[in-house]
This record gives sequence, structure tokens and C-alpha cells, in this order.
Amino acid sequence: MGKYHNPVPFQMRSPFHQLFASLLIIAVVGAIVFMASVYTGSLLSGVDVNVLDKLTGDLGPAEVAFIKFLLISQDVSFFIIPAIIIMARVRPGYPNDE
Repeated sequence: MGKYHNPVPFQMRSPFHQLFASLLIIAVVGAIVFMASVYTGSLLSGVDVNVLDKLTGDLGPAEVAFIKFLLISQDVSFFIIPAIIIMARVRPGYPNDE
């Protein structure tokens, strides 16, 4: 079987298609990377994922560090990684462009 070739490049499609595809990339990739990082962070730190349910002020240093890790991983997984993927889709040869 041959490799599937897309006849219309991503950057030449309609703006609606580009917007919908970009939002889909952000939602799917962001959710997968964020859930993987939450699970990994929970295993490494030993803090329960449900720590956000008890935000009453009596959190220890491990819980605070885990919440900071959640915020950083949320930023990375929903903003940075999807932006790199979308940029690669819009400009396929970006680092080597002239």
C-alpha cells in the first residue's frame, strides 16, 4: 500500500477547516498529554489526584508542589505542544524555510 497523500495542503484549506482542525488538535493532544502528566506526577509525588477537592488551606508542601506541577503541565500540554504541532502543519518545512 502506498503512503496517503493529502491533495490539498493544510495551509491552502478554508479558514473554517484550519480553525476546526486546530481546535481539535488542541483538545485531543492537550487532553492526552495533560492526563498523562497528571498520572505521572501523581505516581512520582505520591499525592492523590483528588487533592484539588480539599483546597481548604491545610495543604502540605507535597500537595502544593503537586498543584504547581499541574498548572505547569496544563500550560505545556494545552498551549506549547499543540502550538508546535499546528505550526508544523501550517508550515511543513519551517526550520529549513528560506
